[in-house]
This record gives sequence, structure tokens and C-alpha cells, in this order.
Amino acid sequence: MLELYASPDDLVPLFEAVLDPPEEIEHKGFSAQASLRTVRGRTNRVQIGASDPISVLDSWPAGKQLADEIAAQRDSFDFCSLRLGCSFVPDRGCRFTWLRVSAELRTAGVESEGAQSVAFDLFPRDVLEKRTYKRSYNVTPSAKFAFLELSAGRSSEEEHIRYEPRLTAAGLLTDLPTWTFDALDRSGLVGSSELFLLAKKPKGQKLEARFKVAAEVATLLGRVPLRRYRDPELLDKLFPLA
Repeated sequence: MLELYASPDDLVPLFEAVLDPPEEIEHKGFSAQASLRTVRGRTNRVQIGASDPISVLDSWPAGKQLADEIAAQRDSFDFCSLRLGCSFVPDRGCRFTWLRVSAELRTAGVESEGAQSVAFDLFPRDVLEKRTYKRSYNVTPSAKFAFLELSAGRSSEEEHIRYEPRLTAAGLLTDLPTWTFDALDRSGLVGSSELFLLAKKPKGQKLEARFKVAAEVATLLGRVPLRRYRDPELLDKLFPLA
């Protein structure tokens, strides 16, 4: 669901997206999964899904001011907001210790380097401690994500997004945005995490992304790691985005 509002203050976000529950993401856009197998046939699954892209400028209130940098590009580029879901499903006696998701952006029929699609903004960037955000986001007149951080106890589980350390984003303003997950405790990486990409693409062109996933799994004896398994090409699939 989208909600738009306007303000004369150019610094106040004019575009707001209210997010669907995370379990519904698999019913929109695209989805894929891959498995990393360990000893005794244990199967550890990674699932990647995405909602349909939202065209930010097409939804912008008519006559409301954009930042000069974005207004100057409006006739040549589109800005698309995309929500990704990354889920970890380890098998018994295993845990995910590391995972990297990259999205190589491609624009069909574009040869000029200056006209290539890039990741104009990414969220989250760096998660070094536990963070909780409101389950909606704004896009500002400068085409940047704006999430409201919440203090503990301010919302129910369905109304917020929680991030656990450590999660790091890279590739801002390039055609290869990347998120890296590192497990910092014995429970490993488990459950789902939502990632956000604001892509700038040449106007009227089709945007694609080649999603690649690399992962590492450790097998355990009790709480003691026995062996690590790594697959640098666990998933490699090309999807149309817009």
C-alpha cells in the first residue's frame, strides 16, 4: 500500500511506502532458492525473493519540488524502489556463519557508460548493533531512503523491522550492490531479513538484475563447530525488475 503526502519543505519526505508483512513477499515479483548440503545429507536452504518495483517519480505529487540533482535527471532516468527478502533455513546440527548477496544491475540495449543503471541508495548500510525501524519508509526529494528508528518496546512485532549485527552493504552508486551477513553468535544466521535497493535506470529501458549468493555453513557437535562448508556460487539467476 502506498501513501503520498506533500509539504512545502523540500527536506521533508514526500513519498511513503507502507510495507506488507514479510511472509507475503514470496507472492510478488520473483523468488528463488538454493541449498548447501553438508555431511549426512543435511540441507541448508537460502531463499531470495522480491516485491514488484515501485517507480518513485511516477508516484511523486505533481508540482512538488524535487532536489535539484534529481529534477535535472528526471527526463533521462527513472528511480525504482525494490524490497528484497533473504531467508536462512539451516538444517539440524548446522548453522549459517556467512552469506553474501549481490545484484548485478543490467540495462538492456544501453552501451554508454554514463547511462548504465546504478544503486542510487541502499538500506540498511551497516548494522553493527541491534536496530529496529518502523515498518514503512519514505523516499526523500533527494531520492534517498528514510526509515524511522524505534526504541525498544514502541511497537508490536508486526509493525517493525529488526536488524541483527553484523550486516554490511557495499556498491553504492555502482551497478553491483552487495550485502554481507556475518554471524556473531552461536545461533548463526536464521530467519528472514529485508533489504532495500533504490535503482536509477535509463528512462524507458528494461532493468534486470543477476542475483548471486555465496554462503558458508558450519556443522556442529553440540555447540562446537566441526567443519565448514562454503559455496561461492550457491545461486546465480537473472531476473527482470522493471
